[in-house]
Amino acid sequence: MPTLKETTREIADATGRPWADWVELLHQADATNLHHNELPSLAQTLMPAQTADPGIWASRIASAFELDAARRRPGRAIDGTFQGFVSAVLDSDLDASLQRWQDLMRRQESFNSRRMISTPVVSSSRRWRYWSADFSDATETQVDIGLRGRKLTIAVNITKAQSMDAVSEWKNFWRQILTQFADQDAL
Repeated sequence: MPTLKETTREIADATGRPWADWVELLHQADATNLHHNELPSLAQTLMPAQTADPGIWASRIASAFELDAARRRPGRAIDGTFQGFVSAVLDSDLDASLQRWQDLMRRQESFNSRRMISTPVVSSSRRWRYWSADFSDATETQVDIGLRGRKLTIAVNITKAQSMDAVSEWKNFWRQILTQFADQDAL
């Protein structure tokens, strides 16, 4: 995840407007009194005409503004929960990896000292395989298994965590699982 400084530099480069000018314009437009969902629309109305992909940059400006104004913390979602991810890159096959992942998950007795409260959902597309489950602490996890060139990427996305500490605990847990998974792959 890029830092606020990196993000604001990217915004300035993409829009041709320094970040300090964005902050001033947003304050003049009373952005601090707007709901998060209203900020991208405001940013888009203030967007220089020559900006490519103004909708994408408007969303990034809204998020950066909230971080800059301490209205939001890194990793915090709009609904107030927290999110994060861990990933690994392996030499492996898509379908075989999904099957191995499912087998490994079935053998788990607990997940970060929590229990799985729903049957995992498995789906696929031509290039991706997905596994997702909900846990007893309200945390949700989606695993994306996909090809990036000749390598296999496995990303474990953690959402709906109640705190950044919970995200850190889940990240540590999933890193251990990814290590086990990679060790199986090496056999």
